[in-house]
Amino acid sequence: MKALAGDAMALKLYQTKVKLNATRGNQFHGERQRMTPAAAAEINAYRGALRLIERGPRTSSEAEQQEMLRIRGKIGALLQAPTSWRSHALYSYETNMSQRTNGFSYVFSAQSVKQVSAQRELSALPARV
Repeated sequence: MKALAGDAMALKLYQTKVKLNATRGNQFHGERQRMTPAAAAEINAYRGALRLIERGPRTSSEAEQQEMLRIRGKIGALLQAPTSWRSHALYSYETNMSQRTNGFSYVFSAQSVKQVSAQRELSALPARV
């Protein structure tokens, strides 16, 4: 029960930081995830098998091409599997932009444009594993 209270406090602190640090910019929130070591090792093994087939001394046969497609499908399935990923952190970014245009525009333009754009991280909340 104490761990849940600590998690709730950490989430509340994260939300407070986002609200206090935010200005007038566009905000976007997300979750960073990291691949599990087991999934990474399996994908590396599949990629090694693909390299062996692709770098062979001759043109790949029909069976080898089918095997390469099967291996690529396995890699794709691993990348899409939720079990291949674990939560790393929640984050909130803000994008601010300022633009100033001087001059006129009718059929042709005679303008001077100055523009500044920046992103900054408002807050991040690391996941507990």
